[in-house]
Amino acid sequence: YSWDHSVKHWHESRLSREYRLRREPYHDLVGVRMTETSSTEPRWRHMVDLKTLPWLADHVIDGLVVFPGAGHVCMALEAVSQLRRQLYPNKGLEVVALHNVVFLRALIIPQKPSRVELQLSMRPIRDDASPLAYSFSVTAFLDGKWDEYCTGRVQGVLASAEEDEAAAEVDPTSPAAADDSQSRQRPYNGTCWEAEELYNEMSSDGNTYGPGFRNVGSLMLSEEEDEGRAPKAWATVHVPNVAAMMPAQQQAVHILHPATLDGMFHVGIPVMKRLHGAGSVMPVAIGELLVAAAAADDNDSALSRPGSCLDVRATLTSSRFRASDMDMVATASDGCVVLSASGIESRSLAAHANRDEEALDERNICYELSWQADLDFLRVGCGSLPTNPRLADVIRCICFKTANLNVAEMAPFSKNMAVEFLNCVSLYDGTVATYDLVHTVSDPIEDTDKFLSGYPVHHRVLQQKESSIQSDGPRNKEYHVVLASSVESLPDSQTLLKTHGIVVLVLKPSITRPDKDVLKEIPPAFQVQLLFHEAVGSRLVVLLRLSLDDDKLDLELALPSHIRVVTHAAPEASPSWVAQAVVKLSEVGTKITTARLGELEFSTDDAVDVDEMPTVIIDDLAQPILSDRCVFDAALRLLRHKSRILWLSLDEPASMHQITGVARTAHAENDDLRLTTIHVSQSATESQILIDLLGHCLQVLASQGNVSSPAAEREYRVDAKAQILIPRLHSSDELNRVVRTTKTPKFSRKPQPRLELCRFSSTAQHISLGGSMKSLDAAANSLVFQRHAASEDDLARDAIEIETRAFVLSSLDSIGEYAGIVRRVGQDVTSFVPGDAVVAVTLDAVVGANLPRMPSAHAVPFSPSTLQWTVAAAMIVPLLAATHALGNLLLPSAEPTDVVAIIDGSLSVIGRAAVAAAKARGFIVPATATDRKEAQRIGSELDIAQCNIVLHGRPSLPRRPYKSSLPQADIIVQAGGKRVPAVAWQSLKPLSQILVFDTSEPCIPPASSLKRFRNVTVHYCHAMDVLRANPDCVADLNAMTALALQLGSFKSMEHLAVVNV
Repeated sequence: YSWDHSVKHWHESRLSREYRLRREPYHDLVGVRMTETSSTEPRWRHMVDLKTLPWLADHVIDGLVVFPGAGHVCMALEAVSQLRRQLYPNKGLEVVALHNVVFLRALIIPQKPSRVELQLSMRPIRDDASPLAYSFSVTAFLDGKWDEYCTGRVQGVLASAEEDEAAAEVDPTSPAAADDSQSRQRPYNGTCWEAEELYNEMSSDGNTYGPGFRNVGSLMLSEEEDEGRAPKAWATVHVPNVAAMMPAQQQAVHILHPATLDGMFHVGIPVMKRLHGAGSVMPVAIGELLVAAAAADDNDSALSRPGSCLDVRATLTSSRFRASDMDMVATASDGCVVLSASGIESRSLAAHANRDEEALDERNICYELSWQADLDFLRVGCGSLPTNPRLADVIRCICFKTANLNVAEMAPFSKNMAVEFLNCVSLYDGTVATYDLVHTVSDPIEDTDKFLSGYPVHHRVLQQKESSIQSDGPRNKEYHVVLASSVESLPDSQTLLKTHGIVVLVLKPSITRPDKDVLKEIPPAFQVQLLFHEAVGSRLVVLLRLSLDDDKLDLELALPSHIRVVTHAAPEASPSWVAQAVVKLSEVGTKITTARLGELEFSTDDAVDVDEMPTVIIDDLAQPILSDRCVFDAALRLLRHKSRILWLSLDEPASMHQITGVARTAHAENDDLRLTTIHVSQSATESQILIDLLGHCLQVLASQGNVSSPAAEREYRVDAKAQILIPRLHSSDELNRVVRTTKTPKFSRKPQPRLELCRFSSTAQHISLGGSMKSLDAAANSLVFQRHAASEDDLARDAIEIETRAFVLSSLDSIGEYAGIVRRVGQDVTSFVPGDAVVAVTLDAVVGANLPRMPSAHAVPFSPSTLQWTVAAAMIVPLLAATHALGNLLLPSAEPTDVVAIIDGSLSVIGRAAVAAAKARGFIVPATATDRKEAQRIGSELDIAQCNIVLHGRPSLPRRPYKSSLPQADIIVQAGGKRVPAVAWQSLKPLSQILVFDTSEPCIPPASSLKRFRNVTVHYCHAMDVLRANPDCVADLNAMTALALQLGSFKSMEHLAVVNV
């Protein structure tokens, strides 16, 4: 009989069915799509480890296996590719564009067999015209919590048949092709690297790449002496055969592999080193990334085909302290652009500035004071170490505690120990005097030169009979830190360690050996200070100190036999924590004598009655001792003579810290003084850690002068978490850079300028900006004003003098741009009176003046109630230039109301000025926008109808022609800093005009339509050049500029950076 399937007698959940019938299998770059989430906001889960993705082990930064930032980008690429196959199976994917990608933190990959769970979340962008536009976020579960590691926007561009037919390749004879080929051409001279040399140098700086990521074949860097041009690097990047490294010798089809993209990032690393010095480099953000995806599904793309060769060009666009921005273009062997990136921000972890910066000023004269946890009291969970500490956290405390470290690493050597330690020292601004690899003659010596190439390490042989190092090495008891990777090497460590040094024992995770068994194997000569397991990698880290020998006293017996406690308050008025501290100190067998500071007796020779007795002064009243006249003299007597003092006071109020400055001065004047100050938070006054600190300080005070006594800290703080902090001075890079920018050359005979503080708007003297500024960042950090000669009686008859409210910071151009209030007027001036608000320009090479003077014809009135001072000052020169240029371009036979001027980049400063100037002349003003959001801004802020705004933001490699909905244009204004989009070119009339404002991008039409654009005139207009060449045009344009200033919309000026002086 036939089967009856009309009724189902079992139920299958949606999750089970979707997982069983899922469209996409596991992908080794993005994982598996999660069925628990909705289809409107898809999400992928990826379990990452070194076993399933062995190529990750080849990406090591500062001794740690770090998930590459390129991996986050490739996850987003593959997610869009899967969504395209699901939503638009009949359409191909032409380009994937990513914008505003930010790498928030580094993702550390644990050692085998641990895994990290990654999740990629995609949220549709509703206001975008593209159906495949999403904002994405990559999170990972590490150390028991979720953290976000990367965010950005991704957009998939679908291919269409019409555009494929209309697409045309660039004619090799066209200007566009000539410009592109010339930009790709390598120079004949430059610094060249082969792959092995390049990657060995990167490894010595902290970027250690294995075979899977060593994909740069050769690299050439432009000459450093090539001034006036941005540094460039050209390289050949090979697509690796990742499938050969996979466990099953198989790799899923993909658009772009992280190893390939990361190899492209390597091209910029030599440029970073030249600018910022040696140090590891990591990308932190990408402004825009366009990736060709047309042949990705067939696995025949130049970006994914193993063995493909790509030509990569990286160009530096901007640089600042320890960070630089670059643009990058990758082309395939056939000359087609397959990847384009702009705004790649990379950060260097170089410990110091490069040599050129240090040569400007070898003296670092500016320092900052910082407080961090004391290594001697290091413990987990109180703030001194995080809840899940790492070895790097311990190294940070070691570097902060001691400078010029002598470090020994005991055999057997770990390949990563020296690299990890030295890179952490560099990261935390520490210093290492020596780093020795210590082994015995019988120890097998591994080939360490390969993985320690470029690091300042030396081999030392330990004499087993005498337990000492050979004569060519440091003596015994000379090492601050001894690193060990086995318990068996600890007996030899004892002979090398300083008395108060530290041994850092780092053991690989072991399932068969519990921690208690490991501790039993530690020699009795050591005592454990700290023990923890790293959350990532599960290594066991143990901090060991030398135990005191039998002939030495422990903490309890080392305390002085007699201590004097001196309080500010009477016993009945003293806080309870003071009495509690005295009781706990007396419990250890120390005799304690109490007294009030005002009742201390001094002998006639003005010396303290008991010189050698340690004194604990407790500042226990609301009024500090140094603010109390009754006891001030008694406190000074104690500080002037041979005394051993421990000064204890609360951390609040701030007046309690008066003793800090007095103590530093007293130490400088009295060599016999031994004074330690402790400031404790109110919440930590009853903690045991305070008693431990008091005992430690008293022990040090009692033993000072002995050879084996520990180094004495002079200042402590105990915060609210009972964390013991110590201070250190460190060089202030920011302040030293400011000093260098204003410093007179070393051998200059010119006197140093005398700096004076005064109000900028003061009418007592005339001042203006001096020096030279290369950028706004430099100007903001080093504004220096100087006096300039100006008399109250030399105001010209047709001139005005204004009191500056805002001025434009430029690179000291000869043109000054001001907004202010008229202060005085010349005899012939009738258009202004004192008190009028004006915006004006000066052509007298004086910039940043507080009381500038200019002809009245160079000033335009405005209303401060409708326009900010800063905006008015910033807009005057762009408005003059736009008014002048559009006036000269007006066709003689055309009526102003019939002229159509398309503005590209209308939201920029010069774009807003062009819109205002065009409206003032009565032009029809359409505009272009990259997306709907920008179109809405243009419509609302610039009052342009939406029907006159056309979108052109569809990313494409190469650019494709568009169907235009714009009216036929007489003028195109290029004001956005980028090339005019094809949609605007197709709207041009015959005999039309192109106006290019202050942009580095050439004005080149699409190659497919070059024949159409005959008899088109292109004008390149630089605002400053217009005013210099024709100063009289300012007066001629005065009325039209005033109208444009009134009609223009200058709200939400996000491009302006305001510096408050």
